[in-house]
Amino acid sequence: MNKRGFSILEVLLSLAIICIAIVFLASSLPFGLLATQKVTTTAQANFLAQAKMEELASLTYPELEVIDTTEQSLTKIDTDFAGFSRETKTEYLDQDFNQVNEDDGLKKITVIVSWTDRIKKTVTQTELISLKTDY
Repeated sequence: MNKRGFSILEVLLSLAIICIAIVFLASSLPFGLLATQKVTTTAQANFLAQAKMEELASLTYPELEVIDTTEQSLTKIDTDFAGFSRETKTEYLDQDFNQVNEDDGLKKITVIVSWTDRIKKTVTQTELISLKTDY
């Protein structure tokens, strides 16, 4: 007997395997989208922290004030950054990197960007630290 094609059983089995594969791939799509959103938000927070750090690092040592400021919303930069807040701290350090109240020629700059994770409903943050000397 000469066979020229597939039996109905082989076709049904192939369709079942393809359907299972499609369902598996479709169910993993939301996890990929959530991961992409998390990476994008983290990258935006890092860029916002880096921008502030660059702004402060460009100042001369005397121009860099010892202050603690908080920006509750970064919509003044762009409306896309409404969910981010940014805290900037500048403090005096001694030669052993301990915080002190008088100027020994070393300042520590800390920039913290915070946002609320939409999925987990938790506050997440990224932090950058740099030093500035008067020497």
